[in-house]
Amino acid sequence: MTAADKVQASNVWDARYGLPTIPINNNPWIYTAYVFALVKIVDGLVPPSWWEALLKHVQACMTPEGILRRWPDGGGLSHDELIGAAHLSPVAAKSIIVRLEEQDGLYSDPNAEQEYFFRFAFLMPYLRARAGFRVGLVSQIVFSFCILLHGWSYGPTSGDSDTLKFWLMGIEMEKVGLCALAVPAWRKTMAKKGRSLKSIFSTTYLTECPVLGEIAPETL
Repeated sequence: MTAADKVQASNVWDARYGLPTIPINNNPWIYTAYVFALVKIVDGLVPPSWWEALLKHVQACMTPEGILRRWPDGGGLSHDELIGAAHLSPVAAKSIIVRLEEQDGLYSDPNAEQEYFFRFAFLMPYLRARAGFRVGLVSQIVFSFCILLHGWSYGPTSGDSDTLKFWLMGIEMEKVGLCALAVPAWRKTMAKKGRSLKSIFSTTYLTECPVLGEIAPETL
């Protein structure tokens, strides 16, 4: 049985959309991105049917104004969700960049609660990379500093939400200039501190979905 088969037989699977959104929670984009990335590592590819379902889901969640929502029936996105959506879809990454630049770091409907996303210094370099845009030297330095700072400062009480975000972003950013040095250095630092995808999904994060700990590798 492949990792994808195990996911589809678990509580990670969302039969409504044919995607691993982990429907018991309310973070569909970042959680779906985690599962897509895990399955690609373990199986070597993500099932074509998942990509087909994802394309339909992106279209269903995109408003006429080009704003991606949390679900087809609405809901705003956190920075976690923006990271997940960008990992899953370069088209979504481009639309997110356009909206953030138009609204000077805000990403929401005019009547929704506003959050200033430019305060997350690592976000724009990553979004630009996923959208296929040039990532300038300053942005490379900023992202490299952010990921290395996370590794240096990680401790027993840190939690692993940020660890997983940097793991996901690192998949793309290790292809970009200076980040190609920073991301492997971060992985080595985290390995010395005993963190791997297996340990995180088995003991500290999304443990309500045991299949993730089962399929996760002993790497970051």
